[in-house]
Amino acid sequence: MPLEYRQIVFSSTEVLSAVREHRKRQRNPLPAGSIARCEIRGEPAVGIELEIADDKTGGRQTIRVDGEALAAALILYCIDHKIPTPVDATKRIVLSEKGLTLSISGINASRSRKQARV
Repeated sequence: MPLEYRQIVFSSTEVLSAVREHRKRQRNPLPAGSIARCEIRGEPAVGIELEIADDKTGGRQTIRVDGEALAAALILYCIDHKIPTPVDATKRIVLSEKGLTLSISGINASRSRKQARV
């Protein structure tokens, strides 16, 4: 049985959009203010670190999003943008030379193609 592997690479703008929308849907929006810094990190775990500047006070707050929260945000982004992500496949977030990547493996290629034709 052939297996299919996919990699979906996200730009920093797409990652930020995914995190904003996911947190909004979780009723835990990002704090008000401007994004002063958005850094994608690979250590100690793959994630992003946002520095948000309060537009009124100038104070800054750092928020880190990684693990399941980041994976959920990226998968939600894919769903919202009609990018196929098979439910039964293994998904991992990795930092590649191209950017933050959602690596999807173990997809039954023949089953995936049948679903695409329906």
